[in-house]
Amino acid sequence: LLHSSKKLTEKLSVSDEQLREEFETLDSIYQDDANFTVKGDQSITYKFAFPDAKDFIVQFDFPPTYPEDPPNIHMELMYNTKLRTEEKDAIISALSSEAEDLIGVQMMYSLLEWGKENLNDVVDEFSTETADTASAENHTSVKKPVKKEHLSKAAKRKLADNTDAKAEKHRRLNWVDVIKHLSKTGPSVSESKPP
Repeated sequence: LLHSSKKLTEKLSVSDEQLREEFETLDSIYQDDANFTVKGDQSITYKFAFPDAKDFIVQFDFPPTYPEDPPNIHMELMYNTKLRTEEKDAIISALSSEAEDLIGVQMMYSLLEWGKENLNDVVDEFSTETADTASAENHTSVKKPVKKEHLSKAAKRKLADNTDAKAEKHRRLNWVDVIKHLSKTGPSVSESKPP
């Protein structure tokens, strides 16, 4: 634990003692959490991973006036390319709203824990809205035309020979079809000869 804190303190060149203390506290709390990473001297990232949902990484950059001003929240990381812009905006908005409520105090632990508990709902809510919109669009969309049957040249020739100019079958073909049908169905019960 002491070795980890010394390593973090060496990494930081921040003059603000309050931020330094918060980073040390976060490092001791999340030392075994692979999702937590210190990036530089005024930035951390956290990977939010939820079962049955997309996981994503959020980066928190600390302004010189922190904690009087909330951290800047970003998601422009390569890992987050699977998220749509609307999803990223919803996540950042939810975290920013929570950070506004915590202005003036060291907020990162509370913000990360709030995110672990609540961002799954934000992502689910957005996914549900998107699914509802997509299904509504599918119901109102125009039906696709049915593909025509592709005939070989021989089949087209035979069809042309068997139809007249109005694309109707010749009368002789209609009678052939009726005879074929009657031969398959057999004689009716009333027409059968008595024994």
